[in-house]
Amino acid sequence: MFLEGGSMRRLNFDKMPKGAILGVIGTRPEAIKMSPLFVKMRKANLPLFICSTGQHRDMLEDAFSPFGIFPDLSLDIMKENQSLSYITSKILTDLSELIDNISPVALLVHGDTSTAFSAALAAFFKGVKVFHIEAGLRTGDLTNPLPEEFNRRAIALMAKHHFAPTVRARDSLLAEGVKECDVTVVGNTAIDALAYTVREDYSSELYDLAGGKRLIIVTAHRREVSEEELYSMLLGIRSAVERYEDVITIFPVHRSPRVRKSAENALCGCKKIILTEPLSPFDFHNLLSKAYLAVTDSGGIQEEAAYLGVPTLVIREKTERREAVEAGTVKVCGTHGAEIYMEIKRLLDSPLIRNEMAKPSDAYGGGDACEKILEKLHDLLKIY
Repeated sequence: MFLEGGSMRRLNFDKMPKGAILGVIGTRPEAIKMSPLFVKMRKANLPLFICSTGQHRDMLEDAFSPFGIFPDLSLDIMKENQSLSYITSKILTDLSELIDNISPVALLVHGDTSTAFSAALAAFFKGVKVFHIEAGLRTGDLTNPLPEEFNRRAIALMAKHHFAPTVRARDSLLAEGVKECDVTVVGNTAIDALAYTVREDYSSELYDLAGGKRLIIVTAHRREVSEEELYSMLLGIRSAVERYEDVITIFPVHRSPRVRKSAENALCGCKKIILTEPLSPFDFHNLLSKAYLAVTDSGGIQEEAAYLGVPTLVIREKTERREAVEAGTVKVCGTHGAEIYMEIKRLLDSPLIRNEMAKPSDAYGGGDACEKILEKLHDLLKIY
């Protein structure tokens, strides 16, 4: 249930489950990646209490809907122009109160968001065990991406058990001093989510607009990229796609005012790029599965596209997901508009080069990450 205003004081805590596992999410990617696990936990009758911090409040309901599962409580922290300091302090305070009232046996967090970091810190302060899903991803640069690289390193210091998506992620944790017995390699739950969304017979008005043309999916939202850099990146994309009559681009625009301003300035009047509101995971995953090419700064899309066999250009300087790069499905092309232009043009000009990248990869697992996590959770709860 979502509560207006997000006040926990309206809940009857006498009816709250004591000794439950507290699963905390706050952003759209967390909701998509954690929902398949929450579904399996509920089916297995594991005591679970799902809390949404509401960090991405306006984009969460669509993210949950394909999975038929919703939070038990929303803290509803989101406000206009929220800062990292506000997000961190508000979640820390509110989660601490929730932990006091429901006394969870463990806390589940995912990835590297401010919600994950703040929730883990609240649990750590209260002596509650932290289980970290998608643990061990690293770029080696605390400022890239910002604040995600810091968040995931900090969560690793607090976590009791680490669910690593890949062997590389496990090795990164071991190199930082984590005990091998405290790490389980499971794959990535992002791949599990695709089983709930991707349909062979998918159709939509948006897909129909592509009209059989080569479809490019674009996303961009990274906080560490300035407005000027983002403008240059989008201008590079525009310059490339405008060269081709048989290409159409769909760009679901993040709700960040900074991103929207840059998108409007760089892409105004471009008939080759369709700007949309953020899409549901059902629509996005299906459009991605039919794409000729993806251009993104998202981490999760690198995983999804690799599994679906969609060639992907990463418009970042570094990626923590090197597995797909090594598998040949992803190429990191930087943040300069001219470089992005050349890489898109190269793939559009050469079907041979593009097809060499269009090979489905199981670098992030085969869709059974949730089963492996569930099995390990049973063991961990017996131990503790």
